[in-house]
Amino acid sequence: MVGWLGTSPHVLALCESRRTLAVHRYAEEAKRFKSTLEEWPLLRERLRAMTSDLYAAGERIAIDKEPLEPVAFPAGDGDAYLRNLADVLDARFVFMVRDPVVTIGEMVARLWGHSLAAGEPTAMTVERAIPIWKGATKLALEHAGRMARLQSYERLVADPQRESIAICRFLEIVLPQAAFPAQVIQPRPLPETAVELIRAETAELWREVSELAAR
Repeated sequence: MVGWLGTSPHVLALCESRRTLAVHRYAEEAKRFKSTLEEWPLLRERLRAMTSDLYAAGERIAIDKEPLEPVAFPAGDGDAYLRNLADVLDARFVFMVRDPVVTIGEMVARLWGHSLAAGEPTAMTVERAIPIWKGATKLALEHAGRMARLQSYERLVADPQRESIAICRFLEIVLPQAAFPAQVIQPRPLPETAVELIRAETAELWREVSELAAR
């Protein structure tokens, strides 16, 4: 989706640039100490200006993809990250939600950690992936509202023109010339026991987020 949004002339699109993580870490440290917490209103404005310099987007709107997963958030502080970005940058969020069997199938089919400066990439099991999916989905539900859009991937595939217009309207950007080229993602082959486990563990949460994303 980031690449598609980047075709708009009013958008600077980046994928996992880690700039927003730097904003979050700075904000967390500033709020941890009494001296900097007292100066937080001033520091927040300086951090906002510094972030603008980091992106160098000019008059364009910067859009930066950052998955809510353990490589980016080893401490599990995704909630604080979202709150800090909303506080410092008045950020808007688009949470892409997708069938957990498909999503978790993709998670266990790859290695994690290629972007890290140290260490070797590691695989992920279904048992490890399920709570990660659930944690990210719960965060999306908690933050959904005026500044955050829950976007169903399935709805985007079914009606790309309508959903593309809704996404761009939410982000207040000019719609790219073509709608998002959504494709049906075939589930990765998983053992039937794994599929049953995923469905059992995620059914209630998936139903809740699907209903909200359909509104």
